[in-house]
Amino acid sequence: MMDALDRFYQDNKIAAMSFECSHRGDCHSGNGDFVEAKEAFVGSEYVKGTLPRVLFISLDAASVSKTREHRTWPYIRDQEESHFDHKYHHNPHWRETHAFAFEILKDIARERHINLTTKPAAGLASNVCRYFAHTNSAKCKDVNRGRNQGRERFFNNCREFIPGEICILQPALIVTQGDKAHQAVEGAFPPICSKQHPTDPNYVYRILRINNMPVMWFKTYHPSCYGLFYRARRDVYPWCFTEARKFFNKYYP
Repeated sequence: MMDALDRFYQDNKIAAMSFECSHRGDCHSGNGDFVEAKEAFVGSEYVKGTLPRVLFISLDAASVSKTREHRTWPYIRDQEESHFDHKYHHNPHWRETHAFAFEILKDIARERHINLTTKPAAGLASNVCRYFAHTNSAKCKDVNRGRNQGRERFFNNCREFIPGEICILQPALIVTQGDKAHQAVEGAFPPICSKQHPTDPNYVYRILRINNMPVMWFKTYHPSCYGLFYRARRDVYPWCFTEARKFFNKYYP
């Protein structure tokens, strides 16, 4: 999987160490506001398929190192799996991503005798990050925007890369976080079916066909949309978790 991902980044010229993307001139305004592509985080157990693979797709990165090596997937994985506890307390988006992955996977992990942990599990280090992957729907960073969402062109130009990245990462479940992430997946794969939330028709999950396999897709709010996000977490996520477990038991036992 990771060799294929390396080749994909290199063939599309968006590898962190050899970035030559054809959209660079359009995205880079020349004002020192541009940091080149950051590669995906892919947990070590995600690659093995130890549990059903959960892939998160979010917006652009909140902050990105200007050191190329620090934007490669091996470095990102090492930092995440070795130093997660520090980042957990300072990044609400990352904290909520870990919490979502934990709730989705905890029952099937228990059935497979895997001790899955995340904060706030008193006295335990987190290991849930090893079982999911995360990528951005805009690969580069618009530094002048700070932690705010980047310019529209970043997302539009990167949209062509997302379907190929998804195919290589072979998820059982895709969770998109925010509108630009939803748009990166919308229409990219043939739909099989969809299901509405039993009491709120605004919430729907879809089953897509990817690599000739059924893949569940949940659209979620980005945690920065505080009111909408926390309402969905309270009222809708329990339904999502239940539906995902049933889906995993049927297609990824």
